[in-house]
This record gives sequence, structure tokens and C-alpha cells, in this order.
Amino acid sequence: MTGVRTSPARVLSRHGVAPDYPWTVEAKHANAWSRFPASPFAAGLVLMPNHPDRENVSVTYGPISVPAAVDTFAFLFSSAAASEHGHVISIRTTLVDDVGATVADVKLLAHDQRTATTLALGRLNRASVRLCFDVWFDRFEAGDDYGSIHVLYVLGYEGNILIDLLNEVGSDKGTTRYWGRGVPHCYGVEYHRLFNDVRHEQFAVLEIGLGNTVPPADAASLRAWRQYFPNAVLYGYDIEDFSFFSQPETFVFRGDQASRDDLRRFVATLAPPPFRVVIDDGSHASSHQQIALGALFPHVEPGGLYIVEDLGWQPFAEAPTTSELLRAFSDRGTVDSDFLTAEESRYLERTVENVEICRPNDSELAIIRKTTE
Repeated sequence: MTGVRTSPARVLSRHGVAPDYPWTVEAKHANAWSRFPASPFAAGLVLMPNHPDRENVSVTYGPISVPAAVDTFAFLFSSAAASEHGHVISIRTTLVDDVGATVADVKLLAHDQRTATTLALGRLNRASVRLCFDVWFDRFEAGDDYGSIHVLYVLGYEGNILIDLLNEVGSDKGTTRYWGRGVPHCYGVEYHRLFNDVRHEQFAVLEIGLGNTVPPADAASLRAWRQYFPNAVLYGYDIEDFSFFSQPETFVFRGDQASRDDLRRFVATLAPPPFRVVIDDGSHASSHQQIALGALFPHVEPGGLYIVEDLGWQPFAEAPTTSELLRAFSDRGTVDSDFLTAEESRYLERTVENVEICRPNDSELAIIRKTTE
């Protein structure tokens, strides 16, 4: 049966399931420059430390009713300490359980930089936690521009090995890296759910879109996939030249995902086996996504997955968007797009078993499963 299913969220964030809890906010020794929104998941939490001869600024949020599956919190901080005055600001982040015991604690020094960190709750009998931030000057030089710490992001999620790998390599599929003004996508929460049971099997994986810089400097997610899928053969496809990238059982190809000729040349040149997994993290243009889907879906093995990331962001306006195409397919069972040939559309109608739309955090992704026949 075909259809679009919106998966249950597995994270606590301001972009996924925004926790609708009766928050209590307690601030101590606050100054006029600090800002305390009603939720730690909301934007705008700013902590400016007091002069060193005064007490530390602190704020406590809670209690937060934490689902049993959520066992890790990630934080992203930005320091606006004035480097010309030599100030160094410290922030201590603490999670306290419902009986007052500290379950996780981290202290960071921040000096004109962005800093990400995680706190693991572990196996605890806790119904709720309180989230505490304390800020002070570790070093203070003369000057009027004191600086501040901005809490850019708080995220609660169920930790797993794939998220750890994605965070380690610096991929925004994890929970600590983001690009521009965005936030971490947390795709690793869904990917581990999909892949964990089969990740040691032998199969082929293709990722379209390998880097975020021009010229490219790294294919971070391919490095994470290499460790997560130890027995898989990996293929990478990108419009930029990644010939410098090398790791075992990994093959990269330079091509435009909007070009059917390039896509055919990729298959003919590398002769990959049918793919168990295809992940489209390329240009994010709907026409490009749909051209690649039409050209490559015949090369997905029966029961395999074709995943399209970042459905909501488009570099330019087009119709139909890939999100609209897949939802319309759910309603009518037909694939209608000028970006696809009639033959490609009919093939997709015959061979797509179901489509699952997931939004683990700020950005949707589509999981398209092929029939087993």
C-alpha cells in the first residue's frame, strides 16, 4: 500500500516537537543585559557574566519531562567575548534530576568562538530533569565591553553510534554541526532506526552531494558511512571534483545530478550493483532531485531505500516541489512532473511501495521504499 507517513519525532527541539511543558524559569544574579526566554529550546537565551567581584549569573529551566528514549542533550554556544580586551568567559551546563542529583555536568571555556557539546543522561530512573546554566569570567581584563554567551541551540535526543560518528566528522546529519543560520538536521536519529539491523551486511550505498565548500575539502559523511557500514561498498556523486578523496571500498564520481547523461555515465562507468541505500543530499533543487530519482530508482535493489534530504529548502522556486510530488503520489497513486519522463513516472508508480516523510528536527526528509517484487 502506498502512502506518506509522518514518523513520530524522536527529539526535543524548537524545530521538531516543541516541548509544551509548564516551564519554570529561575534566574539568579541576573544583569540587565542577559535575556531569558520562557523555554531553553527557544531562541534568544543570552547570558552576560557579572563583573568578577560579583556573583555568577545563573538560570535554571525545569522540570523538563524527558521521554524515556531521550538520553542525550546537545548544546551549541556562541561567545561574544571581546578579544581586544582579553576576556575569557566560562559556562557550566548541568542537568539535575527530579531528586536534585546532578546527572551530567560540563564546563566550557569560550572565547570568541562557537562551541558544541553533549551531555549523556545514561541509565537513570528520572521522570524529569532541570537544565542549569552558570556563566562567569575566567579571565577579565580592563575594559567596558564585557562580552556574553549566546545559547544558540538545545536539543534532546536518543543517542546512537551513528550520531556520534556524524558529529565526529562534522556532518550536519548529526546533532552538533549546522550550516549558515540553520540548525543540526538530526537525520542520524532516523538513519540509525532504518539501518542499524542491517549495517554489518554487504550492500551498496550511494550518496549524492559530498561537501559544503567550493573547492571541496572533505567528504565528511562518506567517512562516517565507512565506519557505520563496515562491509558496504560506498559510492559518492558530486558536481565538484572529489578525486582527492580516498578511503577503502569507496568510489567517487564527478557529475551533475540534473544531467541524465551524467547519471547514465556514472552507472555505465562504475557498474555498481543495485543500491540498498541512496541518499540525495545534492543541490536540493526539486528538478534535480526528481531527475536523479527517475534515473536512479531502477538501480535500487528490491526493498531498498531512496532517501531525499532537506525537502523544505529550495535554491530556487519550482513546481512541483519534491515534497508536493510525493504527497500527491500518496493521494492519487500517480507521479506527475514535467521533470520526469513518462516512462520514469510509470516505473515509479509501479515500484514505490511507500513513502515516509520524517522531520526529526528542522528539516524533512523523504524515505522512499522500493517494492520487493
